[in-house]
Amino acid sequence: MPMFYYKFSYDELNTQLQGAFAEKSNLNRRLDQLLHEVDNHEEKYRRLKEQLDRANLESFDLEQMQLDLELQIDALSHDLENKYDLVACTEQLMKKSGVSE
Repeated sequence: MPMFYYKFSYDELNTQLQGAFAEKSNLNRRLDQLLHEVDNHEEKYRRLKEQLDRANLESFDLEQMQLDLELQIDALSHDLENKYDLVACTEQLMKKSGVSE
């Protein structure tokens, strides 16, 4: 009777061991899938980070261009005001000197 009991226990343990190996294999496959997904997410994160960095640089460049244009507009505005003043002075001189337009 003990032989049968030991054989039964051996078979049962062998079945459990095979099940454990199968479970380990499944877990290893799942781990590989998860590692692959992590790699994909890291790559996607890196690409998005690069896009954000480029966008920030472009934004800085656009802000700099905007400041430059505002300075140019301000300078042109002052130049235009000076030209209006010059035209007004010229008109007054023409009136004083009796020259008609």
